Amino acid sequence: MTQSFSYLISLMTWSFSRLRAYEDCGYSFFLRYIEEEEEDKHFYAEYGGLMHKVLERFYSGAINKEQALSMFMTGFVLDVPNEVKPSISEKYYQQGKNFLLNLATPQEKVIGIEEKLSFEMSGYPFVGYIDLLLEDENGLIIQDHKSHILQRRTKKQKEEFDSFAKQLYLYSVGIEQKYGRLPYKIRFNCFRDGSMPEEMFDESKYEETKQWALDTIGRIEQESKWEPALEW
Repeated sequence: MTQSFSYLISLMTWSFSRLRAYEDCGYSFFLRYIEEEEEDKHFYAEYGGLMHKVLERFYSGAINKEQALSMFMTGFVLDVPNEVKPSISEKYYQQGKNFLLNLATPQEKVIGIEEKLSFEMSGYPFVGYIDLLLEDENGLIIQDHKSHILQRRTKKQKEEFDSFAKQLYLYSVGIEQKYGRLPYKIRFNCFRDGSMPEEMFDESKYEETKQWALDTIGRIEQESKWEPALEW
């Protein structure tokens, strides 16, 4: 496949997920964002999406903790595809229940919930959604809900954390453009184990992420083969 789709690419609004999709597999990016094929539903994505919906309604005050638990239990049965081993399905179900049983409102002031950020970088339009934007006496905190369990004990785990953190550093561009300041902390709400790993905002990672985004767009603009990853 050597056809160029430069015109379609020039019309794109960029996001972290779009850039990461290309980085993971050029052919997958082509199918999703050039051919616009619909993705099949699968267990892990629908599970994460369900919990995001539950937390959005809880943090907005639309439902209480008991209603949040009920919404999750019902949605898990009705909306999450039963395509994994029963032991995995049961594990995720119980982890979600345990998390919601201990659910509490944030100690910090809530500034935004699923807040849409439209911003530009070097003339390229971007869009992103912040799960939870908080503020305390020290400044803004970006919090992202994750079904993935993040740890930083080993080098590999630290690299994985940094990989996920890249999304929050990219969307900090939108935070800075909208609020006139950067967050001072990024945080993950890992709802399967209840942990909340965080780090102080790192200016060097911020600059590296912006350059990564622009470099990736440049590669996409020059792409013509759209080759699949080896595991495709």
